Amino acid sequence: MGQGQKLNSDISRSLGTERLCLRGALTDDASAMNAAVIESWVELSRWMEWAQGAKPTIQDTIEQINKRESDFENRFEFRFSIFEKRAGIFS
Repeated sequence: MGQGQKLNSDISRSLGTERLCLRGALTDDASAMNAAVIESWVELSRWMEWAQGAKPTIQDTIEQINKRESDFENRFEFRFSIFEKRAGIFS
C-alpha cells in the first residue's frame, strides 16, 4: 500500500494484555498525557522532532488527540497510547 492510501479493513480500537491497554487517546486523557510529556520534555527533546521549541499546552494536547482520532477514522494513521490497567493511567 502506498503512502497516503487508506486501509479499508476494520482495525481494532484497543489491544490489551493482562497489565496494559493500548488504545487511542481520548480528550479525557489530555491532562495526564500532557503532564507525562512535560515531565519527560528534556529526554524527548533529544530524540523527537516534535519535542523542539515550546512545551505543549493542554489545548495543544487536545488538538493532537483530535487529529489522531480523525486520522484513525479516515484510516490514514493508527496511533495507540499505552495505559496501565490497574492504575488506569497513561504510561
